[in-house]
Formats: sequence, structure tokens, C-alpha cells
Amino acid sequence: MMSSLLNLDWDSEFFQKKIGSLTYDLSFDRIENDLEKAKAEGYNFLYVFCQTAKPIEDIILSNFNGEKVDTKVIFTKDIPAEKAFKINDNISIAKGYSVSLERLAILSGSHSRFLKDPFFSKEQFENLYKMWLVNSLNGKLASQVLVYLKDSKEVGFVTVAIKGKVGSIGLIAVDKDFQGLGIGYELMIAAEQFLCAKNVLTMTVPTQIENQQACAFYTKLNFEISKIQNIYHFTL
Repeated sequence: MMSSLLNLDWDSEFFQKKIGSLTYDLSFDRIENDLEKAKAEGYNFLYVFCQTAKPIEDIILSNFNGEKVDTKVIFTKDIPAEKAFKINDNISIAKGYSVSLERLAILSGSHSRFLKDPFFSKEQFENLYKMWLVNSLNGKLASQVLVYLKDSKEVGFVTVAIKGKVGSIGLIAVDKDFQGLGIGYELMIAAEQFLCAKNVLTMTVPTQIENQQACAFYTKLNFEISKIQNIYHFTL
């Protein structure tokens, strides 16, 4: 099953290229036709999302300048109703944009496909995550932004969004100098408490399958894999 070619207005404006996406469920038998169509319509770049584990053939990747850039994993857990949590006293709501939060936002994208793909410059990658932070703080992409303070310094943060009865983690990071101290765990507990208070029933968090540390972390927090998606980039 295939979705039609989708024009990505925000991405196109942000990166100053005509960018679109294609999504395939069980097969991508028509992918060559779809890529030819996108090329004819003047697209410079495509994100291709595949739900099937079957890889796109090397000949197609070669002919259309494509590359597998990510295997995205969605972790999910149910939130017990009225569950009581003890929130760490060092966690509070973010007061606004700051240099330390900016650094944490960029750090959160250390495994991002936008960092790995040379089509995007490091500056573009960093600006993307800065904008993600801005739109999380202003409520466009997140319902809440929580920070962990250590001696008044923001050393960790997490963004949480709510859609219906599902809450999702957008960005999460802990300063490298403070990793291994349980701060990420405390932030996830605080995020779950926030969602519980909003009567949200399910919590999701995405990461990359190559990020074994993150996968082990979420598994330890009783999340289970609910979706795996291969992502390809095509430079047309």
C-alpha cells in the first residue's frame, strides 16, 4: 500500500529546497514510478518511510541517489490511571529559551538523520533543532517543556506533547558532564506524571535502533517497541 507524494511545505521553506515524502506500508513496488514522478515535478529531495523490513533494492538506491539513513523505533507504554509519582525537586517547567537549552536541544539530535546525511549542513541541522526548541517552548510542538536544574544550571530537559489520549516525547537530553546520574530517568518520570495528570493513557517515545543506549533505557522504563520504520533519503 502506498501513499501519494506529499509536498512538505515547512521543510521546503526551512531548507530552501523542494522537499516531499513517500510512505509505504507492506510493499513499494511502485517506488520507481513515484521517484520518477517526483523528479519530473521538480523535487530536490524526498524522505521515504517504509513500514516493511524488506529493504529497497540497491539498484533503485543507486539510480535515484538514495540512501538508508535511519531505522526509527517507536517505544510505547500504558500510563496507569492516578498513579502517584514523586517528582524530583530539581525539575521545573522551562522558563524560556536559553543557551544551555539550545545546547541540549542540539545534543538530543546526536543520532538524527539530518546530522548523518551530508545533504544537510551541520548549521542546518543545528538550526532545525533550535527551531524545534523554539516551537516546543511556544506550544506549537509541545504541551510542556521540563528542565532539570543543578546548581541553577539547566543540565537536562524533555519536551512532552499531547494529542488526544496519547502523549509523546519529542526531545530529551542530559548534559554530557551529568550523564549516568539518573537525570534522564527523573525527567521521564516527571513527563509521565505530567501526562497522568492530564488523563493521558499512552506514552510514546521515538529513537533510532542504532542508539542502543536509548533503546535499553526505554526498555528499562517498561516501554515496548510498537513500531519500526526504515527511512531513506533521496537526492533527486
